[in-house]
Amino acid sequence: MAHRKDPLRRRHHTVSKFYLAGFANESRQLSQVHLPGHHTHLNSVVNATVDTDFYSVRAEDGSLDDTMERAFGELEGPAAGVLQRGVDSLWPLPSEEKATLASWIALQYMRGPALRRTQNQLMAQMHQMIVLMAGRPALRQAIEAHEGRAISDARLEWEWNDLTQGGGPTLEPDAFFHARTIGETLPWLTDLVFQSQWMLVTFQRRNLFTCDHPVSLVAPSDLPSFLGVGLATAEAYLLPLSRKLGLVVMPHEHGADVQVGGTTNLWRVFVDHTLENARGYLFHHPEDSIPPELILPQPRSLELAQLDTSIFERRISVEEIVDTSADRAARKRMRDLTSTEPTLSGADLVWPIPGRIALERPDSL
Repeated sequence: MAHRKDPLRRRHHTVSKFYLAGFANESRQLSQVHLPGHHTHLNSVVNATVDTDFYSVRAEDGSLDDTMERAFGELEGPAAGVLQRGVDSLWPLPSEEKATLASWIALQYMRGPALRRTQNQLMAQMHQMIVLMAGRPALRQAIEAHEGRAISDARLEWEWNDLTQGGGPTLEPDAFFHARTIGETLPWLTDLVFQSQWMLVTFQRRNLFTCDHPVSLVAPSDLPSFLGVGLATAEAYLLPLSRKLGLVVMPHEHGADVQVGGTTNLWRVFVDHTLENARGYLFHHPEDSIPPELILPQPRSLELAQLDTSIFERRISVEEIVDTSADRAARKRMRDLTSTEPTLSGADLVWPIPGRIALERPDSL
C-alpha cells in the first residue's frame, strides 16, 4: 500500500459540525439531551455525534480507508459557507448556493446511522425469510455440507432459533454497502431537493432544536398506515437550520422559493418531526430548554418492524394484513403484492451467512 501523506481521519461526525454550530453558543458548546430526557450535558460541536471510523471501509490489505469521510468534507465546506453567510440574508438563494445546500441536505439525510441500520435490518430479515421458507431440513443440509459432518438436533434447533426469532440473525454493519448506497442515490436525491420549492420559516418568539438525524420526512396525509414514508413519497422534508430558521423542502411543488414568518403551528410541526426522527439525542442552545409539555421519545435502534413469522406457518388473508379502514385502492395494491411469486426461496440459503455475528454456542452443541 502506498504511503499516505495525510493521517487517517478516524473521528467521523454523523451530523456536520458546521450545522450543529447553528444551535451552539459563542464557545461552540451546545446542550446534548440523552433520550428520553433523563440526562443533559454540555458538549462541543467538535465532539457531538462523533463515531470513530464510522465511514471507513476495510481495504484489501486490511487497513482502513477513509475515502468516504474525505469526500464528505468536500461537500461540507461549500455548504458551511452558505450557512455561515446567513441563508435568510441571501434569500431567495441564488442557484449556486441552493445547489450547494441541496447536495448537503441530501448527504445529511443519508449519512446517518439510521440508513445503515435499516440496510442491516433489511438484510437480516431477508436471511430470516430464506431460512423460514427453506425449513429445518434445508438448514441442516446447508450446515452439514459446509462443516462436512452431521450435526445434532439440538445444534439445529439452536441455529434455527437464532436465525428465525426476533429480527433475524445479527449482522455486522456494512460501511461499504452504506457508502455504495450514498454514491448511487446522492445525485438523484440532490436533484430532487434542488428542483423542489423551498420555504424558509423565520421564528421570532420560539426557538428550534435539532437531533442526531435532523432531516425529517413528512408523510402525505392520505398515505395508508401500513406503508412507510420514503424519499419519493414524502410530502416534504423538514430541517431546522438554526435556533430561528427552519427549512421546508416541498418535492411536489416547483414554484418560486418563499419565506414566511413562524407560527405556533409551524413550530410544533418542526418540533414534532424532530422528536420523531431522533434516535438517541437532541441538541439545543445552552440558553434554551426543551419545553416541559413535550413528551420525549425513548431511544430507538430498530428501524423496521420485526417480521411476523406466523405468515410462514399459516395463510393470512389480505384483509388481515390491511387495516379495515384502508381504502379499496390500498387493498388492491396489497393483493397485487401478495399474489406475486416470492423472489426468495430455500435455494438462496447459503452457509455460513455472510457477515453474521453468531451467538456463542453452548459447548455441548
